[in-house]
Amino acid sequence: MIKFHYHTSRPRGVNKQGRSCHIYSDEGLGELMDWGEAHGFTRAWLQLSRQLPHFDAWGSMLKECRQRPAVDGGEGVTNEEIVKDMRAWRAKHIAGVR
Repeated sequence: MIKFHYHTSRPRGVNKQGRSCHIYSDEGLGELMDWGEAHGFTRAWLQLSRQLPHFDAWGSMLKECRQRPAVDGGEGVTNEEIVKDMRAWRAKHIAGVR
């Protein structure tokens, strides 16, 4: 499922701090890439973090994301939920890799 983690941050190159969103999948990279391509997020925007691959959204992209859970069936998650998903992703994909 595509999930949305809303938080406050200052994305690189943005002078003003504000709301932003991590968009990620608890199913896998393929689902995230399919979602991104279907919603105008380019492959170059993908953050291939060791923590959890995700797209970052802010500004007008964030406004679009706020509409997506109702459209796509994704959900907003708490800090605790994203940490749980990050741990699960690391255990599945990089267990034992340092």
